[in-house]
Amino acid sequence: MNLKELLFAAARKPTLESVDVSAWLPNQKVFVRVMTGADADRYNSSVSKATEDRNYLQMEATLVALSLCDGDGNPLCTLQDVPDIMQWPSKRIDELFRVASKVNRIADQESLEGN
Repeated sequence: MNLKELLFAAARKPTLESVDVSAWLPNQKVFVRVMTGADADRYNSSVSKATEDRNYLQMEATLVALSLCDGDGNPLCTLQDVPDIMQWPSKRIDELFRVASKVNRIADQESLEGN
């Protein structure tokens, strides 16, 4: 493999962090991944609209939708799932959002509201 092939292969390997959700889903855990560049663009577009409309929980749900994955890094949700995610208890959304924010190096909700 040449350097370019090595770089692209390494970049496709997902960076995951496990999240223990056993408090609300017994004996289970989910994973949060670093978003792809395409997902980050989708997130940023969604955040622009949500910020305009002051829908901060929608921003959290969007990041959760684009970051949740299985243990192999395969996405569990899409942007179409955001309305359903917004029906979850806010505490659960916040738990996943905080991990997704850390993994993706995104400012937390308080920082967004302060700007």
